[in-house]
Amino acid sequence: MFKFSYEFKLNVVLEYLQGYGSTYLCKKYNIVNNSTVLLWINMYKAYGLKGLIVRNYGKVYSGEYKIKVLNWMHTHHKSYPETALQFNISASSTIFTWQRRMETKGIRSLYNKRGRPKMKKTKSIINAHQKALAKKYMVKYHYEKIKIENNNSSQFVCVNKLIHQLKNFSKSYILKIIEYPRSIYYYNLKKATLSFNKCGIEKQIKKSF
Repeated sequence: MFKFSYEFKLNVVLEYLQGYGSTYLCKKYNIVNNSTVLLWINMYKAYGLKGLIVRNYGKVYSGEYKIKVLNWMHTHHKSYPETALQFNISASSTIFTWQRRMETKGIRSLYNKRGRPKMKKTKSIINAHQKALAKKYMVKYHYEKIKIENNNSSQFVCVNKLIHQLKNFSKSYILKIIEYPRSIYYYNLKKATLSFNKCGIEKQIKKSF
C-alpha cells in the first residue's frame, strides 16, 4: 500500500480548508479515492496534526480488536472511512480487508497467524470473552444482511429468518443480541401461526366442495 507523507497530507488538508473541493484535490494530486482525502480531513478535525502522522501499516491488530471494530461498524451502520476515523486507523481499506476475510474465511481468520492457535487447541486458548464477542458480531452481521436482502419485509419476518438461519444459536440469545423483545416476538409468532392454520383449514374446506 502506498504511504502518503505527513507533509503531503497536511498540504492537501490545508488546501481543502482554503476552499478547494476534495474531487479537485484528487485530480490535482492524482489521488485515486475521494474518500482518502475526506478521511485525512476528518482525522485532522478529530485529532489535529497527530491524526495525519504516517503510521506503520504493518501494525498488528489482535483478533479481538478487529471483531470489536467490525461489530461497532455494523451496530452503528457506519462506512469504512467513518469507522477508521472512530478508531484512528490510518487506512479504511484495512477494515474492508478484515470484513472480506471474515465473510470468506470465518472469524478465526481475523486472528494473526503468529498468535493463532492450532485447530485442536483453538477452543482452549481463545478466551470466553473473545468467543462471546465473536458470536455477538456474527448474529448482528447476519441480521443486518437479512434486513438489506428483505427490505420490504416486516421486522418479525427478518427476525424469524435470522433464527432459522442461525440454528446453532438459541432463540433467546438471538433476540437478546438484536434487542427484539421476547414478548413481541412470541405474540407475532402466535399471530402468524393462527393465520397459517386458518389458511390451511380454508383450503381443506374448499377441497371438500
